[in-house]
Amino acid sequence: MGHTITVAANGLELLDILDKRDFQIILMDGQMPEMDGFEATRSIQRRRNLTGGHIPIVAMTALAMTGDRERAWRLVWTITYQSRLTEKNCWSALRNCSGA
Repeated sequence: MGHTITVAANGLELLDILDKRDFQIILMDGQMPEMDGFEATRSIQRRRNLTGGHIPIVAMTALAMTGDRERAWRLVWTITYQSRLTEKNCWSALRNCSGA
């Protein structure tokens, strides 16, 4: 599919990277250090409201922590995979978000 992957160690690093580069899709983990995927998604949504841009956000998280499922439903994640990250569900997310 010809994708380039950029890895962010946490939500703060992700937001910094998004200030410098554009992306077609974000694969988001709910549990990350410093700023988790839930707060990072809220920050991206606030930015999107100001700029009008859109980046599909795919939540790749088990939602295993108490309250995660409820927090996830309040966010507008494009797709949520409630299983471990696998090559199969990564490709599935890319196809679903690209319309292929």
